Amino acid sequence: MNEAAAQRLNDGLAAAVAEHLDIHTVSLAD
Repeated sequence: MNEAAAQRLNDGLAAAVAEHLDIHTVSLAD
């Protein structure tokens, strides 16, 4: 895997985790 592809994968993973945590935090606050 080249570095650019790895970086895109990391960015996508970070975005997915952030989105999941946002949803989870909202459900806990609710």
